[in-house]
Amino acid sequence: MPYSPWGPMIGRTLKQNQAVRRTPSMLNKDEEENLIQQGEIFGALWHYRSLKSKMVETINWGLKGGKKRPENLIECEAEYEAAVTVLKDQARVLERFSKMSTENVHEPGRGDPSEDQGAQPIYPEE
Repeated sequence: MPYSPWGPMIGRTLKQNQAVRRTPSMLNKDEEENLIQQGEIFGALWHYRSLKSKMVETINWGLKGGKKRPENLIECEAEYEAAVTVLKDQARVLERFSKMSTENVHEPGRGDPSEDQGAQPIYPEE
């Protein structure tokens, strides 16, 4: 199973978040697990996009480049190969979550999606 460190890293910040601390009902295991999952998705998206951009820019300039070559590009073949591996790992993380979300688009017992009746009120009518 692909692993991304982003979820646990972001999840650890829940108890320090001042906005969350103002609403203690958010400080529970379910919310923490949800934040970890969302953090894993966000982190993998950011990591994939940023790394892919850096890889494309490196290809455009080449590994050697020249005096005008931007800083902070991939420096050598070994780093580029490592980037390919990391990129594939992040893609697997995203793929895992995309399969989960497409399989669970309609919750069991919620009826046929074609019979959707639009938005429902948040608060029950009295």
